Amino acid sequence: MSSEKMNLANLQSDIIRNVIVSGLESIDNMRVISHRWHTLLKDRKMLPPIERFFLCHFSDGCFVAMVSIAPRYATYFGVSKWNYKSTAGLNQEFSKLFDVAEEYTELNKYLSKLFARSSRVNLFKFVNLEVDYLLLIKPILRDIHIRELEIGSLNEFSENEEFFLTKFIRENSVQKLVLNFIRPAAKKWSDSKPGLAKFLPLVARDLSSIDLVYCWSELERNARSDKIIRDMWKEKVNELAEETGLTINWDACYNALRINIEK
Repeated sequence: MSSEKMNLANLQSDIIRNVIVSGLESIDNMRVISHRWHTLLKDRKMLPPIERFFLCHFSDGCFVAMVSIAPRYATYFGVSKWNYKSTAGLNQEFSKLFDVAEEYTELNKYLSKLFARSSRVNLFKFVNLEVDYLLLIKPILRDIHIRELEIGSLNEFSENEEFFLTKFIRENSVQKLVLNFIRPAAKKWSDSKPGLAKFLPLVARDLSSIDLVYCWSELERNARSDKIIRDMWKEKVNELAEETGLTINWDACYNALRINIEK
């Protein structure tokens, strides 16, 4: 047994990397082979990515977590007993409902393992989550890279959101940000604009793209003609562009105002 460990410990680093990639299910055993194995395993680039991660908080206090990964990594990520369904392509979606009684402890246990074993998350989406809770799970994420961060059902954009997102974007190397505001669009624009006017210039240099989505209410959609709506929002967006000094593209479609800011 000791000679076997000795041989493994003496392998070249390139060979060790190949072994790690092909045998991730045994990653905990690999860590104790030698200091060099342990060091190589700390390199996140060696670990598999999470294609999509979705976390939703319901009004009754329950959480649903969903992760999209290659199915061969289900045991490695600790989600093999979650509900799953096949999707187009090579990945499967694994999901789990966390009830109120479990609160944050059980959820955080799963998330800690999930993110510690991943190289990056390509799409990270929150829905109906308070910023206070997001701050609690932020330490779990540590420095994992996130290509796209999307936050859905935003009710406001205050100093809390500004602080959290600025920290999140910079510490987790976020490349694209999407913010979806709930209805009605005109009210949410009034509520969010002061905070966004301060926030957008701060993070625009760190991001390749920012999308803001304001959904129309039925009343807004039916009360005015398309031309009146477009003229009204053109004026609003131009005001934001002037305040921030950013070049802002926008489009008013059937159900929403979509704003895009790119480098």
